[in-house]
Amino acid sequence: PRLSSADMEAEGSRPMLLNDVVYPDRNITESSSSTSWTKKWVNRGGMRQLLLGQWLSVLMAGTGITSTYLADMCFKAPTFQSLGNYVLLAAIFVPVSLFSQLHDDHAAPPPQGKCFLLKPTWWPFALLALIDIEANYLVVLAFEYTSVTSIMLLDCLTIPSVILLSYIFLNYKYSKFHVTGASICVLGVVLIVLSDFYYPVNKDEDEDDSKACGGDNAARKQALLGDFICICGAMLYGVSNVIQETLIKSRGPWEYLARLGIFGSVFGVVQVLILESNRVDEIQWDKGVDVVLPFIGYIVILSTCYISTSWFMKSSDAG
Repeated sequence: PRLSSADMEAEGSRPMLLNDVVYPDRNITESSSSTSWTKKWVNRGGMRQLLLGQWLSVLMAGTGITSTYLADMCFKAPTFQSLGNYVLLAAIFVPVSLFSQLHDDHAAPPPQGKCFLLKPTWWPFALLALIDIEANYLVVLAFEYTSVTSIMLLDCLTIPSVILLSYIFLNYKYSKFHVTGASICVLGVVLIVLSDFYYPVNKDEDEDDSKACGGDNAARKQALLGDFICICGAMLYGVSNVIQETLIKSRGPWEYLARLGIFGSVFGVVQVLILESNRVDEIQWDKGVDVVLPFIGYIVILSTCYISTSWFMKSSDAG
């Protein structure tokens, strides 16, 4: 979670991504058929993918809003904030995955290919969970330093990250339109960082907001630190999305979500005990619904985003 928007764009141009892994020499190009591209796009589930992509965007905006509200309430425990998501996924999908495997007599074996992630071992899931936890940690941490607008826009750096990693490790071939879109994302990231440099948002409510308009060095440093943290998180999301896509296509969404929930819960508990035990004690639970409702809302929205992303990737493969 958090879905990579690159996957949304790439999926729309190829409905069988797993075949691209097994047969990496296939190119992602526009068909020379005389059939109009609009009809082909609709027949390949383009409208469904577009609507689901918008749904995922709404969910990601929801996580940003709740994270901002929690940061304003001095909820400064990023790992603990995301831990409930992995616990919820494990609680739901471990039983679902076990039930599915026990009652599916026609389950196909994992496909053979060059990618090591297609092997039915446990460690790719553990690696994915570790990367995903750190990506969530960094992005949630960034809300303490910079604005939600900057974070939502900088998070789009996931798109070129996924395209580059897929090209290098999965041998995907992208059209000039994908490359152009990724270049625009990088340009947007540069503009956002420059905007925060010249007009930083003052996150300290005790300071005069007028100081944040180009003259407050403390606000500038804080905003740039938040941007840097968010960029690192977005790049980790790119790595996570590439591994995630391959595991979902090879092992199925239920097993993916179950194992991600298990390993994510284990790594999350360890990281909370090491880094955030004092911060958890400082959470102001006495504020009641002002803290509890955004906290629960963040967990539910993030889990829904993970589930929707898995369904998106799997359904696009079937479409």
